[in-house]
Amino acid sequence: MQIYLDTCVLQELKSEENKEIFSLIKNDKANNVYCFSEAHIHDLNRDKTPNKFSDMEFYKGIVERNCFSFEEKKIQFKYETPKDYYHRFDWDSTFDFNLDKNEIINFLKPKMEEVPLNFKSSLEGNINVPDGFAELMANTTNLFDFAKGMMNFTERLSDSKSKDFKELIYHLHNSDSTHELNGIKGFENGQITNKELFRTTYTNHVEKSITDKSIYNLFMQMYAGLELYGFVKGKHRKQKFINFLNDGRHSFFGASCDLVVSDDEDFINKSKFLYSINNIGTLLMNTEEFKMFLKSYVPSNTLQELSTEIEQLDKNEISIATDVNGKTYLVKSTSKLLFGYFNSLQISEIIDRFEYLFFKKDDTLMTGVLTQDIERITNALTSELKNDMHDKSLFKIEEITNGIWCGRTWQKDNYYIQLNYEEKLYLKLTLFRNLFS
Repeated sequence: MQIYLDTCVLQELKSEENKEIFSLIKNDKANNVYCFSEAHIHDLNRDKTPNKFSDMEFYKGIVERNCFSFEEKKIQFKYETPKDYYHRFDWDSTFDFNLDKNEIINFLKPKMEEVPLNFKSSLEGNINVPDGFAELMANTTNLFDFAKGMMNFTERLSDSKSKDFKELIYHLHNSDSTHELNGIKGFENGQITNKELFRTTYTNHVEKSITDKSIYNLFMQMYAGLELYGFVKGKHRKQKFINFLNDGRHSFFGASCDLVVSDDEDFINKSKFLYSINNIGTLLMNTEEFKMFLKSYVPSNTLQELSTEIEQLDKNEISIATDVNGKTYLVKSTSKLLFGYFNSLQISEIIDRFEYLFFKKDDTLMTGVLTQDIERITNALTSELKNDMHDKSLFKIEEITNGIWCGRTWQKDNYYIQLNYEEKLYLKLTLFRNLFS
C-alpha cells in the first residue's frame, strides 16, 4: 500500500509520547510505501527559520524518496527526498501583488480610477453582508479602490490572527443555500440525495468558473466549495485561510495513495465526502485507528494465500465483465489485500487452461506502479519459490529499461506463476487442463 501521513501527523511523531506508533511505522516500511507531496513542503516553507530543514530530514526517515507533485499538468511521482524537492524551486520568488508597486497596475491606474463604483445604496438595509466586506464596499468609490480593497481583504484572510476568514465562513454557513442558484442539484437538507446528479452538476459548475481545467485545479476548487457552499461545514473556530488552501492540496495528493492518516476531523470529513462522490477508494484514518491497523496488520505474502483465494471463490461475490475486445471473464474483489498490493481477481477459462489474474483495481488517482512494489513482491515470491524458470532471483532496478521489465515466471505444483506488468502490475496463476487433469 501507499500510505500518506499529513503534516501534523508527521510532526507529532517527533514527540516522546508517540514513540510507539513511530516504531510501528518504521517497522511497517518493509510492507508498505510511505509517501509525501509538495503540500508537505508548502507547510514547512511557512517556517522562516532553518528548522524546516531538520524537519525535512526527519520526514525523509519515514517517506524516503517517495514524492508526489503536480507538474506539466499531471500528477508526478518522483524518487526525491523532501530536501530534493524543496531545492528544485526558488521559494522566495513570489509575484508582487502590491498595487502601488506593480508596474502594470500603475499603468492602468488612471483608467481604473475613472470607472465609478458606488455600493452604498446596495448596503442600505442589507444586513446579509460580512462585516469586513461591508466595510470594503462602503469605502469604494471607483474600480481602483475596489481592486485595492479586495487585495487588502484577501491579505487579511491569509493572516492566521485575522478573524475575517472565520467571519466570512460563518456568514456563508448561515446564508440561504446558493448551490441551487448555481445549478448544483442532488443535495438537500445537508445531505446528498442523488450522488450522480450532484457529482455531475457540481463538477460542471466548477469547470465553468475556472480557466485551468486540470485535475488538480478542479479538485482544489471542489474541495474549497465544500466549505463555501456548506456541503461539509468545518468547525468555525478552527478556520484559517492558509490551512484551508493547503488542506486541499493534501486531500488531492492523498487521493493518489491507498490510505491517508490525519487527526484533523474537518479534513477527514471533507476528503471522505469528495472521495466518495468521485469514486476514489482511498481510506482515511486518524492516528489511533492507524495504530490499531498497524498492530493487527499481518502481510499476506505467500502462494498459499493466493491458492486459498482461488479455492474459496463465492459465486455471489463474482461479477461478469467484458474487455474492449469482447472477451468475457469473471472478476471479484479479494477477501484481503495480497502482497500489500493486489485487491482484485480476474478469472478466465480458455480452451486448455484456467487463468487467475490478481491485479490492483484502479480506484485512486495513482496510475502506474511503483518500483518499490515490484521489488517487494518479486523478492517475497523469490524467497518462497527460489529462482524462477530463467534463473532470475531477487529484483534489481537495472532490469527495467525504457519502462519494460522481463518479469518472473515460476512453476509450482499445478500452477505456472507469472509476475509482470502491462500498464499495471499483475500476478497470474495458470492451470493447464492437459498437464494437470
